[in-house]
Amino acid sequence: MRKFRLLVLLLALSLATSAQLAAKIDSIQRKINGTGETYPQFRLRAGLIALLLADGQLDRAHLHVDTLLLDAARSGNDSLKMISYCSAAGYFDWRTESRPEMEYLLKALRIAEAKYPTQITGIELGLASMYIDLKNYRESLRYLQRVRARISSKDPAFTSVQYFTAIVYQYTRQLDSALYYAQPCFDLMQKNRDPRGKIMASIIAQAYAAKGNDILADSYFQNSIDTTGNSRTFIDALTAKFYSEYLFQKGRMAEARRMALQGMESARASQAKGPLLENVAQLQNIYSSMHRYDSAFHYATLQLAYQDSLFNSDKLNAIKDMALNETLHEQEEAVKRAEAEEERQHNLQYAAIALALVTIIAGFLAFSHTAVANEKTIRFLGIVSLLILFEFLNLLLHPYIGSATHHSPVWMLVIMVVLAAILVPLHHKVEHWLTHKLVAKNNRIRLARAQRMIRELQTKESPVSEQGPA
Repeated sequence: MRKFRLLVLLLALSLATSAQLAAKIDSIQRKINGTGETYPQFRLRAGLIALLLADGQLDRAHLHVDTLLLDAARSGNDSLKMISYCSAAGYFDWRTESRPEMEYLLKALRIAEAKYPTQITGIELGLASMYIDLKNYRESLRYLQRVRARISSKDPAFTSVQYFTAIVYQYTRQLDSALYYAQPCFDLMQKNRDPRGKIMASIIAQAYAAKGNDILADSYFQNSIDTTGNSRTFIDALTAKFYSEYLFQKGRMAEARRMALQGMESARASQAKGPLLENVAQLQNIYSSMHRYDSAFHYATLQLAYQDSLFNSDKLNAIKDMALNETLHEQEEAVKRAEAEEERQHNLQYAAIALALVTIIAGFLAFSHTAVANEKTIRFLGIVSLLILFEFLNLLLHPYIGSATHHSPVWMLVIMVVLAAILVPLHHKVEHWLTHKLVAKNNRIRLARAQRMIRELQTKESPVSEQGPA
């Protein structure tokens, strides 16, 4: 399986001939030589690496990957580093060398998480693809589920999520689920002339073969195979191997052998180690069934050599170590997110308390300026308001005191005693001054209201007194 970013770069080249591909490579190489600006050079060189990989020029691609990594390190620019890491991961993905691929993908992921979150989707799809190569389908599905939760069905990456999900279910022999994801992918890829549609066609064919519908199975297998014999990509290597398995199950040994040999040649031409191993293993099974044990032994020997090259214990242990470190990093990030959310909730609660406190004090002041209030009510509400205010200050200062003293009980006690020595007398003084002022103000308001009422009564009684008795 090839990395998502690399596949996207190659879609425009899916139907290009070798001559057209060579012309594109030469054109981009001239543009790189003609520009002295760093950022355009990086973009061009990254695209050139993808083209060289598509053309099977891995040695030349390796030179450009080294140049990209070196220039990125010299620049100190994180964006350029991320581009170089993704290009390096694409190169090692093509060679099915999962250890350096994972190393560069995780480096790119760290930069994306910190500065370029929109790039996380492509990198995590690369990790999902890598775990398919390693046959760790559970981990691949975990990354695919993470990407699916982050994007909508209209996102360009959604098709790739469905594509890799179909492949995972195909390898785990959950063919009904594989068919569910592969069929819409195949229809869309056929419409867009996406070469990955060949793999979807072979998955659909396997699902129909499992249902006993050989007519549809043969039809889709034919759709998955390049009948011209000109195409020699890793996709052709895989689809030939899948068709060979089907033919082998049907007892069509000559055809099965021919397809496996064709797949092996495609894998060698594209230097795709994973598909090469699968086709060699298929040839070993075919020759064993045909009782041609010399040939079977030859391919069994090749299978062991390729298997050791791809999955030796040292490489797998190194990958497990990196996966463990990534799991620990994800757990640390989850703890940080939980702490940030908890702090946000605390800040919201502090803001709500502060707003409520302001509202209470404003309401208390407004109430104290009415004639309805009396001295006892004002004193009581004043004491309650000040208690809330000072306790809120204590609550607000407590985390900072704990942080400053590293939560040492002795030092926290000392600081709290000092604060109490300052705040308690201040509280009493403010309480006395505030209630005295508000009570005096309220008394003046009540007195003014009483005088106004007396004047109004006197005004009403004056006309009656002037008239006298009848």
